[in-house]
Amino acid sequence: SYHVVASLSNQNYDASDADGTLMIAKASQTITFASLPSKMFGDPAFDVAASASSGLPVLFSAAGSCTVAAATVTITAGGLCTITASQAGNVNYQTAPDVSKAFGVTYPWSDVLQPINVDGTSIFKLGSTVPVKFQLTGGSAGITNLAAKIYVAQVSNGVTGTEVEAVSTSAADSGNTFRWSGGQYIFNLNTKTLGQGTWQIRIDLLDGAVHTGMISLMK
Repeated sequence: SYHVVASLSNQNYDASDADGTLMIAKASQTITFASLPSKMFGDPAFDVAASASSGLPVLFSAAGSCTVAAATVTITAGGLCTITASQAGNVNYQTAPDVSKAFGVTYPWSDVLQPINVDGTSIFKLGSTVPVKFQLTGGSAGITNLAAKIYVAQVSNGVTGTEVEAVSTSAADSGNTFRWSGGQYIFNLNTKTLGQGTWQIRIDLLDGAVHTGMISLMK
């Protein structure tokens, strides 16, 4: 704000002053922040960049499967990472609206391992135990405590039915969660409660990615 004094006089009128305050509003500002690409667990830390139309510095915060220090993002888990760019303003500029960008972080893995064929051609006897196995690879290979889960759904005429939690035949498995053993994640799938036909297996690595495979059960 500014203090303003206005004076007026001419040949017909005595001089007089008008005293007041002139308010100058702060300028608005916006943030430009580009989209961020997907990452894999184990990828190196990377820098992000954003700019404010005011030219003032932008600050970053993180939520989800990552952290941020200054402008350097570090991946901490699989799943969704959200980076938010902020600028609080100053005596001349209003606070800028925050801009958030999210990206997914997936766990690299081997796909399903034998005895299940990746191409969906595996046939097992109905009522048998089917070992469902996979390995985490790359930067995730050292993770031994991922609570990956397994679900099954019957497929009929190309239509996938209602998904249910898989049932295990081994006390070593807990609920429908894989156990880690000897470098592999294993779930002993009980097929006694399943019907004859084609079944979709979905493995949830808790990273938001979709991992499915097919098996057939015959009497």
